[in-house]
Amino acid sequence: LLEHVRACPPAEDRLGIVTGGWYAASLGPFRERFGDRLLVLLHDDLATDAAGVYRRALRHVGADDSFTPPALDRVRFSIRDRDGESEAVSLTPEERAELYGYFRDDVAELEQWLGRDLSMWDPARGASGARA
Repeated sequence: LLEHVRACPPAEDRLGIVTGGWYAASLGPFRERFGDRLLVLLHDDLATDAAGVYRRALRHVGADDSFTPPALDRVRFSIRDRDGESEAVSLTPEERAELYGYFRDDVAELEQWLGRDLSMWDPARGASGARA
């Protein structure tokens, strides 16, 4: 993964490994089109408050939020196989920090836009070095 990112500038990477994680840039056209009507929800929040995220999404679109599915607290992760095992790529702290360099400016822009601290995505500052 890291070798590919080093060898291929993000703008030329047809796989979009880095550019696909530039959330502020990716959401920019939607923000321009919908303004304050655009609701951005973070996957990170599902682990701590899946029901709250669910209700917030329902309220945002004007739907009744009184029903909560019973298994909502069992968040499914796309990087897990059928047995629940992670398929995530293991990176050293140094590799994570290097990769984060490609995302730092975009994360700062997203923080400003959302008015939210996203330092948990920075492997040098966050508690767990969560994904960016």
